[in-house]
Amino acid sequence: MSTPIRDDWNSHWEDYSDAAEQNPAQDYCRKVALSLLGLKGAGAGVRVLDIGSGQGDMAAAIRAKFPSAEILGLELSKSGVEISKKKVPDAQFVQRNLLEEVPVPPGQQNWATHAVCSEVIEHVDDPVQLLRSAREYMCLDCVLALTAPVGPIGV
Repeated sequence: MSTPIRDDWNSHWEDYSDAAEQNPAQDYCRKVALSLLGLKGAGAGVRVLDIGSGQGDMAAAIRAKFPSAEILGLELSKSGVEISKKKVPDAQFVQRNLLEEVPVPPGQQNWATHAVCSEVIEHVDDPVQLLRSAREYMCLDCVLALTAPVGPIGV
C-alpha cells in the first residue's frame, strides 16, 4: 500500500500565488466571507484572524475593505507567510500548523473578534483539530466566517 502524497504548500504558493490572486472564483469567495463577518465602517477596534492565510489574498481584501482592522494570519507554509508579509506589510503573519496542539503565543490567545477560514477546511485531514486549534486565538464571542467549495446540488 502506498503512502498518500501530501500537499506541498510551500511549493504551491511559490508556483501559483499570482494565478490564485487573479482567480475570479477566489475573489467571489473572499467577498462572501467578508460579508458574513457583518462588519461596518472601517473596522476600528476589529481584530481579524485569517485561518490558513495562504499567500495573503484574504488579508489584502480585509485591509482594502476595513483599513482600520488589525489582521493576524495563520499559515502552514513558510512561503505563504513570506508572500503575505509583502502583500499586506502592516498585518501580522505567522507560520503555524493548526493540526498540532501547540500553545498559543502570549498576546494572541483570545485575540480575534472576527475570524475567516475560507477555502481551507477541505484541504486538511482533521478539520475538527484545525478549528479547535484556531479557536484558541478567538475571543469568546468571535464571529467566524467559514467557506468551502461546493459543486452542483441536486434536489
